[in-house]
Amino acid sequence: MDSTENSKWAGQFAVAPGKDDYGELTISGATTSLYLRDKCDFTVQPFSPGSIKGVLHDLTKVTLIQCITTSGPGSGRNQEESYCFYMLFPHFVVYGNTHVEPDFNSIREIKFTV
Repeated sequence: MDSTENSKWAGQFAVAPGKDDYGELTISGATTSLYLRDKCDFTVQPFSPGSIKGVLHDLTKVTLIQCITTSGPGSGRNQEESYCFYMLFPHFVVYGNTHVEPDFNSIREIKFTV
């Protein structure tokens, strides 16, 4: 994730214990968002209040902190298939080689991208 502003990243996101869903993370300042999609009804139940962990297709690990739902649950249909979705706004996006535990003192260095 060299250039993050105005970029879109796809991967799998843990929306509940033992449940990963397809998601698209869009980094775009105040309009940053996480779109989550599943084949059936689902509820976003983050492990830590408001936080979601994901693994992008390039294997970068992301932790989305203080997520709030901006849209959903919603649903769509394409002929015989249907899907459900949520749109979330993460206040903070942390990415790297490991996930961050927001409730633990595990951060040694921070680099900000504006």
